[in-house]
Amino acid sequence: MHEGNPVNSLNSTITRLLFYDDSPDFGGHEVLTLAILGCLMETHQYEISFIYSLRNVRLKNELGAIQSRFPRLVLE
Repeated sequence: MHEGNPVNSLNSTITRLLFYDDSPDFGGHEVLTLAILGCLMETHQYEISFIYSLRNVRLKNELGAIQSRFPRLVLE
């Protein structure tokens, strides 16, 4: 059985995803994560939250840009 929150009477579900990055540095892992995040946000199948280090200013800025395109992205 698929777990999730029913969103309509057609038995559709939304999957919740949580990204976590506590690195103070921006590098290759962050680049790849942002690319994946952007692709996932293009679909409406996911409710996504991203927890990140406030010390990683570039990641914060990149996430802000994605959130401006997809306001449902939750940043923490």
